[in-house]
Amino acid sequence: MKLPYSCHCGRRWGRLSEAHCAACHEQFSTVANFDQHRMKGECVWPAALYTRNGEPRQRLVERAGGPTWVGFEERPKEAYTPVIVAPRGVR
Repeated sequence: MKLPYSCHCGRRWGRLSEAHCAACHEQFSTVANFDQHRMKGECVWPAALYTRNGEPRQRLVERAGGPTWVGFEERPKEAYTPVIVAPRGVR
């Protein structure tokens, strides 16, 4: 699979609609998911984001370019493998 977009961290991705954070180097399936992880100019780990009723906002899936945060209800555009998310510092 051709992955034409890249970051100096080595991450590559194939969709212009995806967003990569140059600060924390997390990958997001949409700009809206990227925007959710930025609060007051700081990165928030996407697994720590919840809706008002306590449901997770995003989940991590494995895509061709590597782990990508997608909206919790978002249907993947390609086959994926779920990634187990551990608390920060345990990865």
